Amino acid sequence: MLSLWLIAHQLHVSGGFLGDNKPWGSSAVLKADLITDTTEYVHLDDSLTNVTLEEGPMLPMKVASHCFVKISEAAALLVGGSIDGIGRTASVSSFVFNTKEVTWTQGADLKQSRSDHACGVLKVGQHQQSQIVVVAVGGKSSSGLDSQLVAKLDSAEIWIESSNVWIESQPLPEGVRTAGTLTWNTMSSLLVIGGTSSTKRKSLSLTLTILTNLCYSLH
Repeated sequence: MLSLWLIAHQLHVSGGFLGDNKPWGSSAVLKADLITDTTEYVHLDDSLTNVTLEEGPMLPMKVASHCFVKISEAAALLVGGSIDGIGRTASVSSFVFNTKEVTWTQGADLKQSRSDHACGVLKVGQHQQSQIVVVAVGGKSSSGLDSQLVAKLDSAEIWIESSNVWIESQPLPEGVRTAGTLTWNTMSSLLVIGGTSSTKRKSLSLTLTILTNLCYSLH
């Protein structure tokens, strides 16, 4: 399950695995219908103590272990994710969600399929020519049921909104999945924190990678 803040005091929860499905456990049920394409809005009042739930729009596909990030006051981007119910098949798809019209538009395909990846939103360029880009880092591409067989990706790629394309970025020092990200330095740098990096499922990476001074031209 993935979520993001769309506006003040409103959380948009999207997709995910249903019920007791355990993609990496020995008792995993091999059914794609254990992934959902539903969403919900979680509303908080000004005191942040009272919560109400509201059914949200359907996703364009059933997906889990994806990224869903806000790119403007009127749009969010859904990136990649697991699409087969057991975490074996990763998606290359991306979709732009218009929060005003409540519609989905197909975005460009990733250069590499990803699930369990991390995403961050950066602002690149100077002043009037600056624009928002989305960075997708790490994750896994495809695997079997055994978590020790999962290949952690060290690659990263950048989505440029104005041209709707993904371009390659500098790679991470090591492959990592299920990492966290933090945007800082006035949205010009992305900190990639932790995640699973070794063949042992529960080991945590100590890698802290700053993606900054992106070396490409925006046309």
